[in-house]
Amino acid sequence: MNLCIISDLHCKFQLDINEKSDSALFSNMPRRPVSRNPLASILRLIENESLVDKVDYLLCLGDLGDKADEQGIMSGWLGILEIGNKLNVKQIFGIPGNHDVASRSTQPFSFIRSFHESFPTPNVDQNNSFWNKGYSISNTNGFLILLLNSVHDHTNVNNAQIASLKPECIEDIESELETMDLNDNLIKVCILHHHPVKHSNISHYRDGDSLDNGDILIQSLIKYGFNMLIHGHKHQPRFRTENSLPILGAGSFSSYANLEKLPYRPSFHIVEFKDYGVRGNIKTWEFDVKNGWKVNLNEDFPPIIGFGCMPNLENVADRIATLTNKHGVVRFQEVQNEIPEIVNLTPTTLERLGEILNTNYNIVSYPKFPLRPSIIETK
Repeated sequence: MNLCIISDLHCKFQLDINEKSDSALFSNMPRRPVSRNPLASILRLIENESLVDKVDYLLCLGDLGDKADEQGIMSGWLGILEIGNKLNVKQIFGIPGNHDVASRSTQPFSFIRSFHESFPTPNVDQNNSFWNKGYSISNTNGFLILLLNSVHDHTNVNNAQIASLKPECIEDIESELETMDLNDNLIKVCILHHHPVKHSNISHYRDGDSLDNGDILIQSLIKYGFNMLIHGHKHQPRFRTENSLPILGAGSFSSYANLEKLPYRPSFHIVEFKDYGVRGNIKTWEFDVKNGWKVNLNEDFPPIIGFGCMPNLENVADRIATLTNKHGVVRFQEVQNEIPEIVNLTPTTLERLGEILNTNYNIVSYPKFPLRPSIIETK
């Protein structure tokens, strides 16, 4: 099963789209030149890379608009629907972000709750649960998705500074999960806007808007066998695991805010689950106005990230050394054929593997781990 992940569009109306802005997506933006428009560019990419019918679900993790810009929110969601239609997905799921709530208004949720009949889902009962209880659960065709509303309490300016998940909400979620058949063949994913673990990427930057009770949420997801947690909000993409639970910070689809002087660009992802969600890969494309969407060799967030495999690295290194000593230089594809689990190693695990190969066997990879190398050879 494959998921397309898009977050933080920050779409807005701007009278002069050539004026400097944190956002690369405007509600009044022309589709040409294609490379300058993130939406037009991804539609072309889907066609050029034959991604049609290759993705099952499209997940959008909030901040459709920028600063509660209603036209931006509407245009952002219509863009998501267009992407989903181009991919020919089975269903689209969305959640709101803090920029989708007019927290300075006397009716902060009036627009985001009513602007489109398919948001956050096409199901009325699920939507009522999401807005009233702070979550909804969809279970269909071997895919269970938990949608959390981390802006549920953003009813005023002060509350909008905090992302909270009340213990009683977690209790209600667990009670509902208890009534379901959570068999091992069911792929289970949780999505929310705010980050449940600290995410401080900039020196002297204090992370003050992580999700309250995020650690309790993670414990609950592990208890019920979830395969991944995915969040938005932090525009720097990040992947990590917490007690074997993969957590993907999706970054931003079209906002450059908080990316200045950092080695990240706007990005989107396709997550591929194998073995009923036990293992898989995340493929990432990055955007710039010159080239549109493309795969970049970014060491800080590799274009292909594996998860779900924790082998004995000493054993893996020894097997790679045997191949290298036999052939002198080996292509990574040959290593993958002999050691297929290597493609599901996380970036930090691959870095550790590279250190073992270098220190114990005098073997290096080009490019170096955590990127997928072309060749591996003895120095």
